[in-house]
Amino acid sequence: MKIPEKIKFLGHEYEVRQLPQNEIGGGCNGETWMKLHKINIDDYVPQSRKESVLLHEIIEIVNCQFGLELDHWKIGCLEETLYATLKENKLNYGDDSNAIKKG
Repeated sequence: MKIPEKIKFLGHEYEVRQLPQNEIGGGCNGETWMKLHKINIDDYVPQSRKESVLLHEIIEIVNCQFGLELDHWKIGCLEETLYATLKENKLNYGDDSNAIKKG
């Protein structure tokens, strides 16, 4: 999956930036600035990690927006399991080329 430059999410458009590690706080692979509508992803990590980090940041937004009060460990668990399921099953909801064709 190509990391998009922007995503629309919950009625807002977020800029997605791939930045050097030293420009992302706390030694993390990614971060979200809710007020600025920005998601930053470490440009140095492998592509699969970038994809997983994007999903992680989306879950962080859901957590914050809806007051779910999930701790970071639980968000990480959701990220890893959802990412693995989507990737291993080649699920891409925006592309119907993988849809099962009725014969």
